[in-house]
Amino acid sequence: MKKSTGWGGSGVTFCDNEDQVATVYRKYSEVTRWKGMLKARLIQARGWALGPDWFPTDPSVTVNEAVYGKPAMIAVSAVNGKVLSHATAIKELCYPQVTSPSSVVRFVEHQDMKKTVVDLVAHWGATGFLGFDFMLSADGSTRLIECNARPTFLSYMGALSGSDLCLALHHYLVGIEIPTPSVPQQELAAHFPNEWRRDPKSPHLLSAYHDVPWDDPGLLAKLIKEWK
Repeated sequence: MKKSTGWGGSGVTFCDNEDQVATVYRKYSEVTRWKGMLKARLIQARGWALGPDWFPTDPSVTVNEAVYGKPAMIAVSAVNGKVLSHATAIKELCYPQVTSPSSVVRFVEHQDMKKTVVDLVAHWGATGFLGFDFMLSADGSTRLIECNARPTFLSYMGALSGSDLCLALHHYLVGIEIPTPSVPQQELAAHFPNEWRRDPKSPHLLSAYHDVPWDDPGLLAKLIKEWK
């Protein structure tokens, strides 16, 4: 079951039977009742969440057939339905649960995923940054899970992923030739602080590119303080 509006794996629950479906549905529907709305307003008043006026939410709940496999994602920059650049990664580790954000990803190329994204972007005539989530099944099939019409973490990875989405969009807008995609500079990227939170002694913190915001000391200090 999935709430129509969520992020970071929130609002997604795997259900094994009808009783679980009923329980989760009541939980996800709570915000539409007065107690849930009052609780949400209290949280916003304390500064723990943004209000509904900033980001209106859809209260509907969907029921989907569970698709198991390896989570993967593509981020693109596009103009008028044409993909200018793309970056692809497979989720290797996540934290704190299976539906949570990735903590370690592997940069790859995947032609089936790319073709699906190129066709959809062309059909929509989309412009800007978009992120697509897929599931790679054990039998080799590829399932599209969703599209997020916003920048994702792959959007700012630049040459690390082999394709700089921001640079491609900039070059298009100013009339400069878009660089040809290259081989990723790194095979793996560890996200900060997620991989550090998952395992402070993780070997990926040293062997992979560790995505720490060294250029923003205030943000870095805030993330460390919240974890401790």
